[in-house]
Amino acid sequence: MNLGDDRLPTSVTLHKQLARVAEPSEYGKLIIDAYNHSLYAKDLEKAENGQSIRTMPKLREITAALLQTRRYTDYIELYNDFLGSREHTVGGPGQTRWGEPSVVIRASTARLFDVRIDPEWASRNSMLTIADDIIACCNTIRARQPTIVHDQYLSQETDDEVISRLIKHCQQLLRNEI
Repeated sequence: MNLGDDRLPTSVTLHKQLARVAEPSEYGKLIIDAYNHSLYAKDLEKAENGQSIRTMPKLREITAALLQTRRYTDYIELYNDFLGSREHTVGGPGQTRWGEPSVVIRASTARLFDVRIDPEWASRNSMLTIADDIIACCNTIRARQPTIVHDQYLSQETDDEVISRLIKHCQQLLRNEI
């Protein structure tokens, strides 16, 4: 399993022999185990190379986007998306015979939490199809990652001024909600 800089899978390889050693009902757990192993290996490599394992942007980096929000609930959702703390549940393109998504991923924009795969569907499809559905789900979650907006004027302000602007913006949003 390969992970992107956002810590979500960019590719998954499921060997044909998986069907011989595990039941389709176990695939989701095995994929999460492989994900956790890949995440650990990626973080270890970064640490060994002296790189930061930081998964969240700095407050200064997200301020411009937060200041563009018009409702307090939008502010909170965007803030949580930047921090990777808001969970998303996404279904893949494959469908069970009941019309439900065959693969369902629960993740934040920075971490995979759960993979559920319909066992009946998994037993009828190839490992490549299962892997493709997992990546499709991850790409959907990846597309929900907020964009960091750069503001040349904010870069000239001190940290205290940036925090002050955020506090005033939040206060204004809360007043607008009342």
